[in-house]
Amino acid sequence: MIDPSQVRTCDQVFDQFIEHCESRFRRDDMAWATVSGYRRVLNALWRPQIGTLPFLRVDYVTLARVADAYRCSRKTYNNAISVLRRAFEFAYRNHPYHMNPARGLRGCRMARKDRIRPDPFRIDEAETLIDAIREDWGEAQANYDEFQFFAGL
Repeated sequence: MIDPSQVRTCDQVFDQFIEHCESRFRRDDMAWATVSGYRRVLNALWRPQIGTLPFLRVDYVTLARVADAYRCSRKTYNNAISVLRRAFEFAYRNHPYHMNPARGLRGCRMARKDRIRPDPFRIDEAETLIDAIREDWGEAQANYDEFQFFAGL
């Protein structure tokens, strides 16, 4: 049985998760863009829907209902699900004998048409950039960048 003083809301769990991510950023173990993205998704989607609910009382159906109502691209949907799964995984480490309902959430399959297509430079664009680099930064940097362009890096 859980002590009532130990009952946390989802908002409190999200705050602790973001604090943990920020500490990882300070240790150079996570990019700031990742922390910021996690915060943005939690604040925009998950907090308004489940933030005030007791964390251990949130079930799969509730999470699925929120996720199903979220209208966005497949990639954005997958990112939103991923952030919630990470936050819940973090919090459920304190409750190893409880079932984590976020584990059941599945992302959308990404079709080939959903993937971003590479947009490489054309030869004339690459040569123009290399010439400008040669002028501004010298021969060594131009050679390095030329190698990157034409080696596919």
